[in-house]
Amino acid sequence: MVQFLFFFFKQKTAYEMLRSLVGSEMCIRDRSYPRGSRGSWCNIEINRLDARPGNSIFKQVFNELKKKEMLTHNDLYRGATQQMWYIDFSGEQVMDWGGAFRESFVNLGHDLCSPNNDLLIRVPNFHNNDGFHQDSWLPNPDCQAFEQFEFVGRLMAAAVLSDESLPLRLPPIVWKQISGMHISEQDLRDVDLIWCRNMDQVRSCEYKSPDTNEVFVIAEEDFQPTFPLTWSVRLSSGREKELLPSGVETDVTYIDRHDYVLKAYMMRLEESSKQIQAIQQGLTAIIPIQVLKLWTYKQFDVAVCGTPEIPLAALQENVVWDMDRDAPEVQHLWAAVERFSHEERSLLLRFSTGRSRLPVKLKLSSMGGGPDALPTSHTCFFQLCIPGYRDAQVAYDKIRYAIHNCMEIDGD
Repeated sequence: MVQFLFFFFKQKTAYEMLRSLVGSEMCIRDRSYPRGSRGSWCNIEINRLDARPGNSIFKQVFNELKKKEMLTHNDLYRGATQQMWYIDFSGEQVMDWGGAFRESFVNLGHDLCSPNNDLLIRVPNFHNNDGFHQDSWLPNPDCQAFEQFEFVGRLMAAAVLSDESLPLRLPPIVWKQISGMHISEQDLRDVDLIWCRNMDQVRSCEYKSPDTNEVFVIAEEDFQPTFPLTWSVRLSSGREKELLPSGVETDVTYIDRHDYVLKAYMMRLEESSKQIQAIQQGLTAIIPIQVLKLWTYKQFDVAVCGTPEIPLAALQENVVWDMDRDAPEVQHLWAAVERFSHEERSLLLRFSTGRSRLPVKLKLSSMGGGPDALPTSHTCFFQLCIPGYRDAQVAYDKIRYAIHNCMEIDGD
């Protein structure tokens, strides 16, 4: 089995492995159909309307699966054709024939990268408003919820092995660590630029004035007044971590500055190692680590999260037609989508299919309701129904309003 996976993964890029699927289940965002038999594979219930810190969507799903003793049921995460769970959203009129499940899976990714959870925290570059990946999140080195981190790894595996995408905003340093790749000072610089610049100054004994950009060479006798450091380092979480016994009480001197910088970098690069290990444990319970090493970290990111950018041409290539592709309303639709940002195109996919990233098939159908009606969607059919808009501006206004204000799956 492992040999087969090695061969299969080597022949396919991560993007190619995420197969497109147009579902035959029945569930729409704004209308109801009679419910058939869902089966009893795994039924859970969460309250998205009450999601908050301590009661996040992720925590609710985690608790539901744990209560049903399904959390470590590996078959739950392996099947590409078996829906992982059937979900009821408390207070929302929804019947899950695929669309609600896909919505919940996307919700998990967005919820993890939010203040509702303690598992992930903002990268330091976000707080400093400087450097790359300011919209990314890191495993919280202070969070000891290792069972939940392991669940994150299992969800990653499920995304790789199915058509679902888990939209996590993780920087390269995290993807590399999870897949067992080497990380370096540059990876840390990409998420905490100011701290790394400070370490550069300590190591070189040069100080750059923030006001004039003038560089001053620091003499040995001026080192400690200029860099009042102790043998400790501040982690991404803000917690101070000692590098030596009684490190917070021991000053860093000019002579041992290189040793200090080396140890500080080692601590920072390994600050979330326990959390990363827990994610790995969940992931590799489903997918062997040797398989992950056949990918680049970028392929791994796309395999789990899907493609964040949605070019108009790529969206058009993934359309399944249930109407005349040359109809005026179709041309108005494309003119409107061309004006959308990548984020708004992601919202359009989520409105129509329950997924927020490519690859995904989108079925286009016409509908009545007049030229001023809002579009509707059948998420379990991956279907967007568009009225006969009279021009591109009306299409832009109506569709944009719908994707920004009508994101809840409801029967009203």
